[in-house]
Amino acid sequence: MTDTKSVKVLKKEEVEKGNQGTVVELPFVEIVDEEAESTTQDVTVKLPNDTKVTITKIAHSANKESFLVQSIVVKNHLVKDLGLYAEAEEHEKEMEQCQIEIDRYYQDPEDDQDQVMSRKYDEAVEKYAKLMKLRDEVVKKMFDIFRQFTHESIRNILDDILAAKINTTPWVNLRGVEETEEELGFSLYAFEVIWMFWMRSVFQEDAAEVTLEYLLYGIKKPRSLAPRKFVRRVKQLSGYVDYLPGVYYSSQATSLTTKTKRLTDPQVAQLALRLCPPAWKTAWKMLKKGMPQDLEDIIQFMELQESAEKSSTAKAKAHNNNSSQNGGNQAGSNKRKGNSGQNGGSSKKAKKHCALCEKHGGPANSHNTDDCRIYKADGSKKGQSRGEKKSNHAFVQLEKKLEKAEKKLTKMSKKMDRLTIKRTKEESESDSDA
Repeated sequence: MTDTKSVKVLKKEEVEKGNQGTVVELPFVEIVDEEAESTTQDVTVKLPNDTKVTITKIAHSANKESFLVQSIVVKNHLVKDLGLYAEAEEHEKEMEQCQIEIDRYYQDPEDDQDQVMSRKYDEAVEKYAKLMKLRDEVVKKMFDIFRQFTHESIRNILDDILAAKINTTPWVNLRGVEETEEELGFSLYAFEVIWMFWMRSVFQEDAAEVTLEYLLYGIKKPRSLAPRKFVRRVKQLSGYVDYLPGVYYSSQATSLTTKTKRLTDPQVAQLALRLCPPAWKTAWKMLKKGMPQDLEDIIQFMELQESAEKSSTAKAKAHNNNSSQNGGNQAGSNKRKGNSGQNGGSSKKAKKHCALCEKHGGPANSHNTDDCRIYKADGSKKGQSRGEKKSNHAFVQLEKKLEKAEKKLTKMSKKMDRLTIKRTKEESESDSDA
């Protein structure tokens, strides 16, 4: 009955909004109690239509949902499928008709008695008593079956509830009021009263309201959970509300208090839309008018939005990978060009060096040894006229300036290369983000 496979893979933080201090009776991600699961007892039952069903005995564990589901199975799919509930219901309908006849043929003892009315009255009273006896036997059997499918470890709790409420005076009702005038007999009403006291042995008095508030304000749509599974789980938790204790059955109830009921399908659909990402809500408003009413309609819409989102993400990722590869190839190309930039700037030149000038104190880096105009191979200075010396000095100064200019040009070329690579990378990232 529970959709455990789809929610056990989730983490609590993925689906809950993290309201600290909030008591969650039935969390979206079901609690796993492996110890309890290993000690469960299954019983196979044959129904009147020859169908065999296997039912797990009701037991307590850290997982309150398991207790609730097991109890619902026994109440709905055993007691009702065996035909006991319908049989008791039929007896009570006939008893209502008998009561109408009793009221019709009743005569005040002080009045003159009409023999015909008196006889019909007696017959109606006798028939009512027989129907009550039949109804009581059926309801007793319902309680016996419920008790039979309760685990031995907690069966005494059910026995204590039955002893304190059925056919005893006084007894305390669900609202905490002591009843002294009328006993609680074996009726369908008594069966529902015992059910609520049984639920209170595990859940708090306002469990129905707490569960509904949790669904409306305490959860969010997990990205990792498919829309259909998410909506199905919300509807499942909502369905538990009708079986849980509520304020209506407690001492907090007033004359204006009403029963808390499960969400209808249109309400579940509207809740699902409210829990969607903002972009999905905008898309719904653009495509639809008004709030969603059909559950399947909103599920299909969510599935389409999720599919489109995944496709868009995949395309953006592929584009980003291509841009990264292109950027890497461009950087490699620039490196092979000697960091010369996109326009193919100057590469590094071989450094000039004059061994003679280095030895005798001349401009060693302005020319090579073979081109030296100051010193001869033996180290002696070359003969120069005054004009030649002046011309040579000017040439040396020019070479120094040229050397400085080349160094400056090399630095500028490196800087331009870095700027070009940085700009290429930024453009690639910008394309990926888009």
